[in-house]
Amino acid sequence: MRTVLLFPIALLLLIACKPQKGPLEFKDSTLPFEGNALIQGKAPLSFKSLHEFILKPKCLSCHSELLGRAEPEFDPINFDTYETTMEKKFIPLLIKGHPKKSRLWEEVDNGNMPIKERLHQKEIDFIAKWIRACAPNEEITELPKNCEEDDDDDDDDFDDDIEDDFDNDEF
Repeated sequence: MRTVLLFPIALLLLIACKPQKGPLEFKDSTLPFEGNALIQGKAPLSFKSLHEFILKPKCLSCHSELLGRAEPEFDPINFDTYETTMEKKFIPLLIKGHPKKSRLWEEVDNGNMPIKERLHQKEIDFIAKWIRACAPNEEITELPKNCEEDDDDDDDDFDDDIEDDFDNDEF
């Protein structure tokens, strides 16, 4: 008799433990319908957009002197302001006009940064366009002909060939 009573109780417990279906969740929280202007292609090409949509939410936890963490320790990167982002580094963070020669773009493009989760491809593309546009602080409407600071000290023409991979007309 005891077995007869235990069986239905055990069956009810198993049914009650069945995982419940919940709301649909996406791993990528920056999908276009979520309202992120950068992902939608509506963010102006400026440091303010870069900072608001990429650096602040995804990079400042490790690269901010204001938050007490400007890593790496030997050559700290600080994304708090435009000025601190543009500071000269032992290993240059970016070379205006040349995304593929810039450590910032290389690290996000190859997936090394941010450490926790890879950036959305549109965010990576925005970084490339921002660097290609000479890393402007203020919003720009057209791509500059050349950057005023070209730290490129080599004399090869290789740079021009690799930069053609990016769409220069689209902002």
